[in-house]
Amino acid sequence: MSNVSDQKTELRKNIRLARKREEHRPEKSVSACRRLVALLEWACAQTVLVYVSYQSEVETDTLLDTLLKTPEKRCIVPLCLENGGLKLVEIRSRSELVPGAYGILEPCASVAEMSERNCIAPEIDLAVIPGIAFDARGRRLGQGGGYYDRLLPCLRPEVPTIGLAFECQIVPEIPCEAHDSGVKYLITEARTLRIVSQPTIMSEKPRPEVWGILGGIACGKSLVSEFFRSRGIPVFDADRFGHSLYDRQEIRDALLQRWGNHNILNMDGTFNRQKIAEIVFAPENKSELEFLNALFHTTIHHGWLEFLANAQSAGASLVILDAALLLETGWDRECSALLFIDTPRTRQEKFAQARGWTLEELEAREKNQFPLSQKRAAATWIVPNDSTPTALGQRLETMLQSLLRSF
Repeated sequence: MSNVSDQKTELRKNIRLARKREEHRPEKSVSACRRLVALLEWACAQTVLVYVSYQSEVETDTLLDTLLKTPEKRCIVPLCLENGGLKLVEIRSRSELVPGAYGILEPCASVAEMSERNCIAPEIDLAVIPGIAFDARGRRLGQGGGYYDRLLPCLRPEVPTIGLAFECQIVPEIPCEAHDSGVKYLITEARTLRIVSQPTIMSEKPRPEVWGILGGIACGKSLVSEFFRSRGIPVFDADRFGHSLYDRQEIRDALLQRWGNHNILNMDGTFNRQKIAEIVFAPENKSELEFLNALFHTTIHHGWLEFLANAQSAGASLVILDAALLLETGWDRECSALLFIDTPRTRQEKFAQARGWTLEELEAREKNQFPLSQKRAAATWIVPNDSTPTALGQRLETMLQSLLRSF
């Protein structure tokens, strides 16, 4: 063959023909799936990605049925997007699948549009990957669309990726290119093969360092975030992302059902977040704050994981996480370092008043967060914010350059 692309085309043609001629495919499919379900990795996984088999592929009905009958597991099925990506959607019944792109069964539109059913790559605990052919080094030959080659690098590095195939699909060597991704396990009707090492060509980009920002309410964390953005470092602002969720229909419906139009809407139909704050931060309304947090936090965390996956895919070495309840929600476990913005009380009150808050409102909000002493004790570094924004920027620049040299 003249090049790798031609070799792949010829190999696809030959293996598709061999797979089509394979005898006893249903029985062999069940045998392969039973081998997979017997793995310890399967037992430990809660969120499992499984392809829906098509034509002569190893049939995954056994896997789908097993997942759907196991309440503690989520059954995630891919949906092909026009941009060449895969949308990952949880199904809870086989009836939620309909023919989609290329005739392959995919989650129906009504399910795929539900935010609580959407899943992102870093949430996956185990992934079952289709392929035309595999070799003993874990190299994989796909259909040629690159859907899984784009997905696999976005999974957590420790996630078991499992190629499911018939023995006739195993070849001595798969021709590879730089964008190709492989699998860590290979399972057929006859064997379970753990791949000891991946070819260098399939090495994954390292996970970025994550620095979390801690501090009191109105302590100047937004100034810190803007500093990092100005240096080209990705920043996830959880509050800003949370504000964008007010435009989602399911969020809007839940809030209006809870509090009514007259209580929380402006004249133009947009949400009045000041009124919402008055409701949830009132001392007697602790249950209302719990409702709001439960409604928003899972979706915000999904947004953070997707942000992190995109930053990793882009090759970022450092990202910043700015979340008001970083310690309270346990997000600090995702950070390699924590920066505490140490702001004098008088300066903090000034920032709060600039936002239109009274001191009583500031104190009410503070009661719903960990005390500053606890945040300071958790910090890796303490950054004083007791002067001008320029002085704060100079301190951050000195710290950043010193720490980046250690990467």
